Amino acid sequence: MCKRKSKQKEEAEKDNVSLECFTLTEEPNENRHTEIVELLRLEHLNEREEKNIVNLISNSQDRFHIPGEKLTATNVLQHQIPTTDDRPINIRQYRFPHFIKKK
Repeated sequence: MCKRKSKQKEEAEKDNVSLECFTLTEEPNENRHTEIVELLRLEHLNEREEKNIVNLISNSQDRFHIPGEKLTATNVLQHQIPTTDDRPINIRQYRFPHFIKKK
């Protein structure tokens, strides 16, 4: 389900961003949860940490990849990571002294 605050909706409309949401539902598979836990190395964790990890896996087991499973892709959305400066940095390469090249 897609829930956004009205302020976010206004900003999205101003920026011409689509708020179309997609919900994928799939019944959790208990075998999948067990497989993921078995793939992890949890011996070094204390009981509380291990319980938190197992709980995390239970709540989001669809986000973990099990070897042998087919990885899928989607073109439903696009993202962009804005950086401070989009221009590439071009620096002239300097010659190395001959004695450094031998090392």
